[in-house]
Amino acid sequence: MGECFDLLDTAYTRPLRTWYMELRDGLRKGRVPLPANRDAPGARRGDKVLRFRDRAVIDYALRRIAEKERITYQTVRGVFIEGAPAFPGSRIALKSHIQIAVRDPRCILDFFSPAARIRAY
Repeated sequence: MGECFDLLDTAYTRPLRTWYMELRDGLRKGRVPLPANRDAPGARRGDKVLRFRDRAVIDYALRRIAEKERITYQTVRGVFIEGAPAFPGSRIALKSHIQIAVRDPRCILDFFSPAARIRAY
């Protein structure tokens, strides 16, 4: 994954609030609205799967890091908790998944076809 901005690691998630506030304040000064995460048509209400704000904050963070620290992240990895609970009282959601955004196509060395689905028991 090359140099990965890994949102499964708290070293990367802790500063997100600061970067969010910097972005928000900068947009306010320019009278530009902050993007909002939104529900997709037909999706479970409240999942906010259209993550425009998240994308804006991550893009802002990566620009700031590149300017200050001269680090260019090639990929971004995150977990997305979506869907109804797997069973009553559960925090496991039925549509949760990991996503990797490849920002530098040189990181793609090969591709594969996913294995057959696990059969239901």
